Amino acid sequence: MWIAKKKAITAILGDLDNSFSVLPKFMAALSSSNSMLLEWQYDPFPDPKDASFHSVFWVFQQSIAGFPHCRPVIIVDTINLSGKYPGKLLVAAGFDAENKIFPLSFAIITEGSLSADTWRWFFACIRKKVTQREGICLITSPDPDIVTVVKERECQWAQHRFCLRHMCLKFYEVFHNNLMTEFVYKAGSTKYVSKFVKYLKKIEKMNLEARKWLDKIPPHQLALAYDDGGMRFGIMKTNTIFGTYGFINKSLDLPIPTCILLIFDHLAEIFKSQRGRLGESPNGRDLYSKYVMDFFEEWKEASRTHDVLPLDQRGNKFQVTEVRKTRFVVHRSDRVCTCRIWQLFKSPCSHVLAVCRRLNIDHLQYSTESSLAVYAADFNPLPGVSDWPEASQVPRLFPPGSCQISAQPSKVIGGQKRSNTGKNKGPKR
Repeated sequence: MWIAKKKAITAILGDLDNSFSVLPKFMAALSSSNSMLLEWQYDPFPDPKDASFHSVFWVFQQSIAGFPHCRPVIIVDTINLSGKYPGKLLVAAGFDAENKIFPLSFAIITEGSLSADTWRWFFACIRKKVTQREGICLITSPDPDIVTVVKERECQWAQHRFCLRHMCLKFYEVFHNNLMTEFVYKAGSTKYVSKFVKYLKKIEKMNLEARKWLDKIPPHQLALAYDDGGMRFGIMKTNTIFGTYGFINKSLDLPIPTCILLIFDHLAEIFKSQRGRLGESPNGRDLYSKYVMDFFEEWKEASRTHDVLPLDQRGNKFQVTEVRKTRFVVHRSDRVCTCRIWQLFKSPCSHVLAVCRRLNIDHLQYSTESSLAVYAADFNPLPGVSDWPEASQVPRLFPPGSCQISAQPSKVIGGQKRSNTGKNKGPKR
């Protein structure tokens, strides 16, 4: 069946080399049928009608419409494309109220390694085409090029945090010690500053240079305990992207349009299945996601064993004692609990629910926005090949590196030629 599918795809989209000439028309078909937004990069030939493919960014309007109802968090990661034309698939994603990954935007880059210019272009596309929300937390690998770009004025729309998994991998590459790497992970994932300090002291005893290496990293970018304001919403890793879109690795010997088609089918199925599931509330009246309700039920049960002692006359500050005699303080007006769950995960803990029970307050007043609107938009089927529109604003594309006229060719970005000096030349295509 897989061989038959490959033959069918090749018959429609061409082989690896010929598929590049089909790509603009294929993307135009997706744009016309599903209001997809695009940004191209290609290396022009002396004849302006032809160019070699360099990269393409795309985002569907369905994702743009759904993201305002997601958490203000964007994770970014890459997937290697190691076929005949090596490159990278760049993926940006959010999280819905169920804490499930929400697809945002994609780009295919024909570069073995990513440069600061590539990341600058990718983040600019996200800001220009995907979202203008403020207060977004951007979680990425600690790649030096990314760090350089997010510090620039154009990227100040996001608060930058590091993926803990990528940090651990980078740490291991330097020090090659499994136990110290495990301590780095535990230090980054704990909710408490005291435990963070404890693990760093353990690392310091084992290797002073490793501790100095970690001290160079701003704590708020690495550790959950220092995530002031709960910008991360408890999200520490970006490797969920690889788990979600790892199927691309199975199509490395297929044309780039096929990779994009597989992603399109995946997105259409996600929106359809999530919309159907979220529309079927377990009891017909829940306004909140199952993810939130499950936490409420778990913490509500635990809260029954907590003792609550008011600490002020206004009913704002409470001491909550667990069965094991551990004490926590809840500040209702500030939405703070000393267990730090409320601040870091933006959802009330069992101590808050115990206070709600004491005051006879509905704990669901602290719940999140309904997630139905996230997946409200429909995806339309891709038209038949005979109905694909012409991509008149994009030249005929050839495989990457074809007939380059110089060692440093100019780029066409967003349909506009840009020389190596950065000055615009020539009309928009």
